[in-house]
Amino acid sequence: MATFRGVHEPLLVGAICLLGWSIDSSAALAMVWAAYAIRWWWAARAGPADRSVWSAERPPPDSRRTTHILGPASGSRIVDGRYRLVGLRGRGGFAVSYLAIHRETGRRVVLKMPRLENLEESMPCLVHEGDLLERLAECPLVVRILDRGVERQPYLVLEYVPETLESLARPAEGVVWWGRRLREAAAALSFCHRRGVLHADIKPANLGIGLDGRIRLLDFGSAVEVEGISPQPLAGTPAFAAPEVLRGETGPSVPSEVYSLGVTFRDAYLRHVGREGEAGEPALLDLLSRLAHPRPEGRPQGMEEILERVAGMLRTLDGGGEAEVPLRN
Repeated sequence: MATFRGVHEPLLVGAICLLGWSIDSSAALAMVWAAYAIRWWWAARAGPADRSVWSAERPPPDSRRTTHILGPASGSRIVDGRYRLVGLRGRGGFAVSYLAIHRETGRRVVLKMPRLENLEESMPCLVHEGDLLERLAECPLVVRILDRGVERQPYLVLEYVPETLESLARPAEGVVWWGRRLREAAAALSFCHRRGVLHADIKPANLGIGLDGRIRLLDFGSAVEVEGISPQPLAGTPAFAAPEVLRGETGPSVPSEVYSLGVTFRDAYLRHVGREGEAGEPALLDLLSRLAHPRPEGRPQGMEEILERVAGMLRTLDGGGEAEVPLRN
């Protein structure tokens, strides 16, 4: 327990010593031994790490591994003897992400762990996210899961993605660049939908730009499986949620994903070109407005239709541009 560790422990023992010496030396010694006995009893009471959080079909990670991270990241913290945490990457509703370095290869990765203040809810969410990422591993436009483990808490090891549409700091990109990224995002979501997964939290911060310059769909913490979806409390980000979801009329759906994708790209694109004092390309803005139509029936009916519309726009603007990324079914 944190109360008996770090700076709190010597303060507690010191206070007990002062209290004991005010009585007599024998009482002081007895009280110090009692304090340490309580601490050892509490540690024993905590018991071994619970490895039941992984599904029965998957064996737990090597029991010889240990996880030494239970708080804020620092360069001295090591996870499983292999990953050195070098900084905080971000905090979400149920998880905390750290930038880490693989100690043997020097490779940069992201470690995602449940928030400690709400482990009862955050641990199952993280485990579910790991399961979904493994299901979607064949898609090169979904962030890759590289490893997963558990000691006192589960963790995921994810591909390092240097920036997102929200944090994009490069000079203003042209409309063709944005059209290609929109095509990749729609292709990634199309793959997810065919695998029975709805992302349910599409926003600029969750659309990353990988080291290869292509889109990476990030953060499946709010994702749901298509089967059995029913109206439910909003789990995503209200600013990018479809009107029918905000009104509680439906849960996440393909039409709501279309809306969120349109609002996400419109927000990121206008913010990006606005830094250069530009108004944006009308052809792209018109397409994004169609995606973000307030009524589901006014939007494209799926990601495949979006891909067709983006391809037509790119043919007009850039003669077709780069070949599309092949995605396996």
